[in-house]
Amino acid sequence: MTTESEMELISEIKEEKFMKNFIKGGNDTNLQEQKDEVSALQSFYEGGDTERLTVLSAPDDEGQGLFFLQTLISMQEQDSPITLDILVPADVSESEEPENARAVTPPLPACGVNFSRSNSGQKWIGSLKIDHLSPLTLQISLPPSYPSHDAPVFTLSSNWLSSVQLSALCRKLDSLWEENSNMIILFTWIDWLENNILSFLGIKDSILMMPFDDDENRDPRALPESDDFGHNIISILQFNERQIEFNFCSNDQDCDVCFDRLPGTHFFRVGKCGHHYCRACMTEYCEIHVKEGTVEELKCPDRECDITLPPYIIQSVLPSGAFERWERLMLQKTLTSMSDVVWCPRCNEPVIKEIEDDLNLAHCINCFYSFCTECNESWHQSKPCETDEDKLQQLEKKGGAQNAAAQKKFEELRKKIKDEIENRKILQSRTRKCPKCKILIEKIAGCNKMTCRCGQSFCWACCVAINGYDHYKTCSLMAPLNPGPLDRGTIRMPAEGALWIEVNLQLNPDARSKLIVCPMCKQNNLKNGTNNHMKCWNCKTNFCFLCKTRITGMITTHFNSASPCRQHS
Repeated sequence: MTTESEMELISEIKEEKFMKNFIKGGNDTNLQEQKDEVSALQSFYEGGDTERLTVLSAPDDEGQGLFFLQTLISMQEQDSPITLDILVPADVSESEEPENARAVTPPLPACGVNFSRSNSGQKWIGSLKIDHLSPLTLQISLPPSYPSHDAPVFTLSSNWLSSVQLSALCRKLDSLWEENSNMIILFTWIDWLENNILSFLGIKDSILMMPFDDDENRDPRALPESDDFGHNIISILQFNERQIEFNFCSNDQDCDVCFDRLPGTHFFRVGKCGHHYCRACMTEYCEIHVKEGTVEELKCPDRECDITLPPYIIQSVLPSGAFERWERLMLQKTLTSMSDVVWCPRCNEPVIKEIEDDLNLAHCINCFYSFCTECNESWHQSKPCETDEDKLQQLEKKGGAQNAAAQKKFEELRKKIKDEIENRKILQSRTRKCPKCKILIEKIAGCNKMTCRCGQSFCWACCVAINGYDHYKTCSLMAPLNPGPLDRGTIRMPAEGALWIEVNLQLNPDARSKLIVCPMCKQNNLKNGTNNHMKCWNCKTNFCFLCKTRITGMITTHFNSASPCRQHS
């Protein structure tokens, strides 16, 4: 017979088996409801912003594993810009005086917010206008007993809400579960968060944003988006810009130049000013300035705006050749505007002047030419630069040694050069160099306050960079139009080698077939007779007329019997 204790043991085993089968059946039902709920949410978000719902993991075919979801909660109820008032505690010791504390460098320089010190010196204060608040992140794990018994396990994070505000939202989600116990709850949670966060927290026009406070009363499910406060601010700004761009491209827009109405995807928005222009107008605008060389004027076409066009817009509308020209001109104009950069007269490469201004020395590392920065001739330490009259006298002495025919041509050329010098002197008396970009500017009429196309204002009378009209308390605003030339250095004469080539070409035009460019300094050279060994008159480089390559070492080595180049031909 079965004893009473054995009967109790059998009863417990049967009850345990029954409970296991009951729970297994319940879990199977829960799993099917979870699949249906997740599938419904995916269908709801399909075709829209698919990033709003991400299934990070799901049970396998045998039902092993859990659903783990992440959803982005956007602020659907925001219909106007909101001000973020940012407070950052200052790292000031108790011994530091407030006056000295206020001189400390502002925090978070990378986030682009202008901070000012509070009156107490204990905080930094800044503000931002945000059209689109960044979404909250809701991460959800569905336990096997959901929805029949237990609520989903979740965390809620944000980069602009405080720990107190996030904790209040977590408690609200708990209350929504209690009101809808044993029912699927995910869509209810998401819908309530998207449409009620701002009103529930009493947020209207502004939000106070501070570094996340990890106090003991914080709900453990309330988390910061990032522990780096500066990164949170940058994320807010980036999301705001992306959303503004998305909304702009989703609607038709009017071009501010041609007034055509086109889809937003056909437009370029220029920086922070928000002005927008269609691709056709922007293409023509950029092509004109690049073709004319006025690349420094490639700014927002709006008259009241002075924002420079971003390079990505210029690259998008220009063909590769024109964009390379824009890059080259921008580099050239930038280097020209630098007071310590000059251009090598031989190879035309930028050269940094020596620090000692009285030396007037620059050494080109490309062609190894040392030259005077005043006259562009070979450097003549402590010797004065040659004047135009000295150069003409030297030219006349060499002219006397020519035969009669060459002498006649030479006299004509000398007269031409003298006329050019006179023209340059007249031009020099009528123009001034911009103190910033060094471009020549001619005054036609008006007062002595000149404004260059690079934006620099300067005085016509003394060529000093100015800002406003305070300078004319000591200088005349309405001086004569052409008071006389200013001292800008001597006028450079054509080099002797260039003169010799021009004279020979005028005497024998057929000799142009013997012209060749030096591979180093790119100056024209003229082959003399049958000798294919060329020595540049400008940079003294040895090179071959036939293969146009530079000759290093012994000249005869290049013209040996094994070489295809012959020294005479």
